[in-house]
Amino acid sequence: MQTVEQKLAVVDASLRRWQTRLTRASNMVVKLARQRRRLTNNMATVRVEKAKPVVETPLPELDVFFKPEPAEQIAALDVPEYLKRTSVQPKETEADKRVREIMETKGPVPGPKMLEDLLNPAAAMNRKRLERNDAKRRGYTLPPKVDKTAMPLSGRAPLAAIKGKKK
Repeated sequence: MQTVEQKLAVVDASLRRWQTRLTRASNMVVKLARQRRRLTNNMATVRVEKAKPVVETPLPELDVFFKPEPAEQIAALDVPEYLKRTSVQPKETEADKRVREIMETKGPVPGPKMLEDLLNPAAAMNRKRLERNDAKRRGYTLPPKVDKTAMPLSGRAPLAAIKGKKK
């Protein structure tokens, strides 16, 4: 008669063998399920009918309208010089007047951002706010705002206040 320890050894060996078979069977089931899903997906795409190509029927009577014109005919259609010039000047808008006044008083031509800031201060404030938010989002550090009511600095302190502390 077998002892309990011998029976336990037999059961453990049998358990290991069946555990291996169970793992292999489980893996095979998963593999076959994936293969089945791929095949059914392929069948679904194959079942969709492709559109039939459109057969163009030639219409020789319409070819006259779609032929490119020779270069000589295009050059003959150019507008004469006396018609190109006009004595009518476009009306100056309010924004154009403001730009002209700014250019007359301030001198050099401002850049597009500066010009937009002068014409529309509210849009300029919004644009600057968006630029600050974008810089914060990207992780750039902005220079600290200077307290204009504080006493003026002397020596190297003004440069240190502008540049900020070294890290």
